[in-house]
Amino acid sequence: MMTLLFILFATSMWLGWHGKRKPAIFVFLVTIALCAFWFKHHATSELHIDL
Repeated sequence: MMTLLFILFATSMWLGWHGKRKPAIFVFLVTIALCAFWFKHHATSELHIDL
């Protein structure tokens, strides 16, 4: 999943550098939404640790 986020951020930067502003913003916002989902998943999941 982290690789996907990295690739999406890189794609967003590449689109921005090549003058494709709207697609770059769209990809960036999708990536931010995925980051927020991934953070919430890890921040709220229960840890199953037997000590």
